Amino acid sequence: MASLFKFSNILRALKQPNYGLYAAGNIISLIGFWMRKVGVGWLTWELTGSGAWLGIIAFADMFPVVVFAPVAGAITDRWEPVKVIKLAQVLIIAHGLALYFLTAGDIITIELLLVLELALGFFSALDQPARLAIIPLLVGRRDLSAAVAIGSVSFNTAQFIGPAVAGAIILFAGVAGTFAANAAAYMLFLVIMFRVRAVAAAKKAPAQGRGILGGLADGIRYAASHPGISSALIMITAIALFARPFFELFPGFADAVFEAGPRGLAILTSSAGAGAIVCGLWLAQRGDPAGLRRVIERSFLIAAVAIAVFLSTDLLWVASPAVVVVGFCISTVGVGTQIQLQASVDPDVRARVMSLYVVLFRAVPAFGALIMGAASENFGLKTPVAVGAGLTLGVFVWALLRRRGKAANE
Repeated sequence: MASLFKFSNILRALKQPNYGLYAAGNIISLIGFWMRKVGVGWLTWELTGSGAWLGIIAFADMFPVVVFAPVAGAITDRWEPVKVIKLAQVLIIAHGLALYFLTAGDIITIELLLVLELALGFFSALDQPARLAIIPLLVGRRDLSAAVAIGSVSFNTAQFIGPAVAGAIILFAGVAGTFAANAAAYMLFLVIMFRVRAVAAAKKAPAQGRGILGGLADGIRYAASHPGISSALIMITAIALFARPFFELFPGFADAVFEAGPRGLAILTSSAGAGAIVCGLWLAQRGDPAGLRRVIERSFLIAAVAIAVFLSTDLLWVASPAVVVVGFCISTVGVGTQIQLQASVDPDVRARVMSLYVVLFRAVPAFGALIMGAASENFGLKTPVAVGAGLTLGVFVWALLRRRGKAANE
């Protein structure tokens, strides 16, 4: 346990000037991201009062990432990640300013908001693979694990800070103020990115006649044929489909099972975030990725057991620690898989492989939540979550047998 509180690896990564600058700008932009997220949700409700429109607007933000992120990965592998990030920030800033002026001028409509959110989804799809691909260009291999984990801590910390700041802005300046603050956060990140000096990776010349789509196909073939990468992508898909979606059912559990209303929802959501933050800090200080595969495998087992504990009680004080454990384990699989991918991928296809990670980690939970939510209408809240926990346990057994089979053949 003593090693849990040793942060020398984290400090060493942050002391590297380029990565330290990037990490500071990254968390600022993430806070802006969550402010915009809250502002858009509130604006949607003000315009429509419709839960269906809330779902449509959320889908509009997510769907372009699924479609365009792999293409963006192929573009980033041909260009440089730092250039792609700068371009994406310019587009995102323009989106935030447009949203601010339309809202402040009382011109915004739900249809305009839908178009803007679809556009933002494409800008985000351009941005995300580049943000992942740039990390190995800012730190040495020794600090790669810490740098990846710091990114996870930043995301989850921003998820606490951003909505709180957005709530205060809406209260005192109106919802348009959240969009101005969002644009300002991304402007600051863009300024910081002009000071970041990424070490350009040596790239092979693209094959004769291979365009963006041809390069994308090459990246998919590479990921599918690489044993370590393909198995890592299977693991991230499994945790995203079987375990992570149950977070989306927290409102129902808070109200119908724990009878705690909004207070219970806040406790459950915060518990999941706290587990993710602790995981990020632990993986960051851990440093050496050796043995990470077994840690990821065991996380499936522990997550399944913790979900079973959550389902077995109607006491919030018992359920919330179980959610902390689930949040820790899901984040372990997510961040640990990213560390594995970053450490093993060929630099020539890094952005394309990381774009697949983006799609799987972002889109699959949405589909899983859709399935669990639909099943809960007929079977109640607990049954689909219990099935998900059983499948999560099954993945652990599959991974264990697969590893033992490999050991026997060596």
